[in-house]
Amino acid sequence: GVANKYGNIIPFQIGVIEDFKDPTQYMLFTWQGGLGLPDREYYFLEDSKSKEIRSKYVTHIAKMLELGNVENSTKLASEIMDLETLMASNHMKKELTRDYGKLYNKYAIKDLNKLMPDFDWDSMLKSAGIPNQKNITITQVEYIKSLNTIIKKTPLETWKNYLQWSTINRAASSLRRRGVQAVNSNLGEIVGKVYVEKHFSPESKEHVTILVKNLLKAYEESIKKLDWMSPETKKQALEKVSKFTIKVGYPDKWRDYSKLKVIKGDLYGNIQRATEFEYNRQINKLGKPVDRTEWGMTPQTVNAYYNPTQNEIVFPAAILQAPFFDSNVEDAVNYGGIGAVIGHEIGHGFDDQGSTFDGEGMMRNWWTAKDLAAFKLRTKALVAQYN
Repeated sequence: GVANKYGNIIPFQIGVIEDFKDPTQYMLFTWQGGLGLPDREYYFLEDSKSKEIRSKYVTHIAKMLELGNVENSTKLASEIMDLETLMASNHMKKELTRDYGKLYNKYAIKDLNKLMPDFDWDSMLKSAGIPNQKNITITQVEYIKSLNTIIKKTPLETWKNYLQWSTINRAASSLRRRGVQAVNSNLGEIVGKVYVEKHFSPESKEHVTILVKNLLKAYEESIKKLDWMSPETKKQALEKVSKFTIKVGYPDKWRDYSKLKVIKGDLYGNIQRATEFEYNRQINKLGKPVDRTEWGMTPQTVNAYYNPTQNEIVFPAAILQAPFFDSNVEDAVNYGGIGAVIGHEIGHGFDDQGSTFDGEGMMRNWWTAKDLAAFKLRTKALVAQYN
């Protein structure tokens, strides 16, 4: 529970997200975890590069434990690797995690012992600071079931060593020269406010908003012209286009960090407090209506995103500069630059994931059976080409 709060690597994480079937509310959800390598495949691919990564990773664990004054580090490293490999073998493959319908498995918290009879859910949720919730969405049910056996079969000593490794691993990233990243990820909107005042004008915001609206119009036209989609589904698709929320540059209201205590000279403590502050901010959303003004990226991020549960496209200030966008050049250049990015984000509203949500951000099937089959047939062609 405490490790969940501080973002350490643990067998599964618990977080807060908009409810796929009621996008005005938040829900608790679990996500598979426990791996120090990026994902499941790293533990099983048999090519020489993957084998090399695995052996270097075990050496790395041993070295880190040694630096943390842990004895028998070589033996422990291989036990930790075995445990991670066991968890990885039960992970849902990442391409399957794109199917939101399969991830939406709501359980009453009191029924969780059906999935993991030997796990104390109540004390985990209590130590994670999440009391009094009725339900939780278990995204990877088979994995959570498998953990019951994994937890029981793995000796307690191994778990202790694994969690010690997890703590050292997370703390180590604060030792390096990562000042900008530390401030951006923990106090992002404070930096963002200053960034926007310096680098992003209200005129640019207005200009980009017009470009986005024109791209939405173009998308609408292309939907109307589709020869394979029936009028019923087109009507729903066009309604979805008309309901896109556009966010440009920066949030209308800035995050309040006044309760976060930053102490000069205490980097590790500051990171812990900032992580806990953000964790509590997420947990405190439970039971409150979804805040549609919130941003998932800071203004100084060179990126953009589409969020299906709010049907919104978001363009931070930092991507709205040359070569993507420049107020002083003719718009043809801007359509070729940021226009492509805008079109890309709109497209996410209608890709394999986005198309399962409607204009309100609710997960529901708004397609006729025939049109959905035609859509899948067309996406298959892309998959085949990519393969």
